[in-house]
Amino acid sequence: MHDATKSRENPFWHYSLTQYAKPGCASFLISAQDEKQLDINILLFIGWISKQGLSLSHSQLHKAQQWNQYCIQPIRWLRRKSKPFIPNPVYKQFKKIELWAEQREQQMLFSLHYQLASFDGTTHECFKSNMREYTKGKESLDKEWLQALKQYLQQED
Repeated sequence: MHDATKSRENPFWHYSLTQYAKPGCASFLISAQDEKQLDINILLFIGWISKQGLSLSHSQLHKAQQWNQYCIQPIRWLRRKSKPFIPNPVYKQFKKIELWAEQREQQMLFSLHYQLASFDGTTHECFKSNMREYTKGKESLDKEWLQALKQYLQQED
């Protein structure tokens, strides 16, 4: 059997593709990224691990957050800013590079799930706890927004 942590063929990747394809989810998550400076991959990861009853700590996300800040965000910024000035094939190459970087972050997060502790509570409580850990030190998120996020990530309880 192959090592799923080195491949995008892992349960977290499949979960992410499924959720992101749901109506309205992609635009909701992109607005969370652009307006609230939240990491789409971490939001998806929280949805995935919460359904499994796994709890994370803020410090466990450090490596993925660093990758996002120093690799993904600059690539995305360059892609967006250069769009009017470059030929479409070059723009598409930027998108491919950005997707590769996003997939690398997903692999980091998937590897992390093996280290997470079990959460003693409902899926909803687990989701809220994981979101609190992720957003430590950030602007607080209102209840309606969190409820919408939870629905897009299909948290049930």
